[in-house]
Amino acid sequence: MSKKNHLKSSPKKKKRNTYTPYYSEEFRDVVKFIQNKLKKNVYLIGIRAMYERGVPAYRLTEDFDIHTPLTKEERDEIIDYVRDHYKKAKHVWRKFGFGLDFYPIGRLHHMDVNIISPLIFDSSWEEEEVEINGVNIFLPPLEDLIILKVLSPRKKDQKDVGVALRLALKKINIDLLLRKAEKVRVEAKLKRLAKKYQVDI
Repeated sequence: MSKKNHLKSSPKKKKRNTYTPYYSEEFRDVVKFIQNKLKKNVYLIGIRAMYERGVPAYRLTEDFDIHTPLTKEERDEIIDYVRDHYKKAKHVWRKFGFGLDFYPIGRLHHMDVNIISPLIFDSSWEEEEVEINGVNIFLPPLEDLIILKVLSPRKKDQKDVGVALRLALKKINIDLLLRKAEKVRVEAKLKRLAKKYQVDI
């Protein structure tokens, strides 16, 4: 994935949804470091992004999930930055990236920086952005956010898929969702989850 400068983008601003996260200086500072120091774009993913896309907020979360294309050296720069600015913060290695734990020193408990399949990412990820905690970050399409959840082995993420299909079906382009699922070979899993939650796709 090529290196891109966030400041040169001119995406459409998206109005905030009813779900508004608490203000987190940690989130703001890490995103600014990635954008301004590393010159990389930042994308909101996970359940917060799904709420921003119109899925009704059915569970609370104290975490932020983001994606940004990083080299190993840039990843280490982020970890060093957090260590320097938040002395008690920790990092946790994960299968799909790494996590930053700020609890109990800040209001943000956890922030995940995720690696995603290049098969999912495309130019539509940079068509809209949303303002959170004083920083603008890109907001991927709802269909891609759902596919990321389908790819996850966690039961919580699979439940998020089922709930999104049931509560926000009219906001989802089903044909597009199925094409994207087929592209990353999770179409069968998506259909099983839809059937489990009694949604016809």
